[in-house]
Amino acid sequence: MKRVVVLIVLFAVALLAVLPFTKPSNLEHEAAVRSIAMKVANQKLADVPLPDAVAEAAPETVSALGSVMAMQALDAFMRQHFKVRDYVFVTVGTVNYHGMNVPVTVGALGKVYLLTDEAKIQRIIH
Repeated sequence: MKRVVVLIVLFAVALLAVLPFTKPSNLEHEAAVRSIAMKVANQKLADVPLPDAVAEAAPETVSALGSVMAMQALDAFMRQHFKVRDYVFVTVGTVNYHGMNVPVTVGALGKVYLLTDEAKIQRIIH
C-alpha cells in the first residue's frame, strides 16, 4: 500500500514538473479559435443569397472576397477581444464578450482544447 502511494506521488510530481514546459503558445490558441470561427463564418456566408447576376457571373470571386472580409473582421476582433493568460501549468484563452471574460480555450500538454461549440461562436460573431 505504501509503495502505491509513493508511486502516485512520484507520478504527480513528474507530471507537475513537465506541465510548464508543454504549454501551447498564444499563436496556437489563436489558430484554434480562428479555425472554428472561420468555419462558422463560411457557413454564414454560404447561407447568404446572391443576386442572380452575381451568381451567374463570378460566384467564386464573391465567395473569396467574403472570406477575405471575414478574415479581416476576425483578425480585428481577435486583436481587441482575445487574450491568452499564462498560468503555471496551463494557458487559458479568453474572449471579452459583453464585459465578461469568457474562457474559450485551455492549453496543456502541447494541445489546445476548445471549451465552446460552434453554436456559442455563432452567438458571439452574430
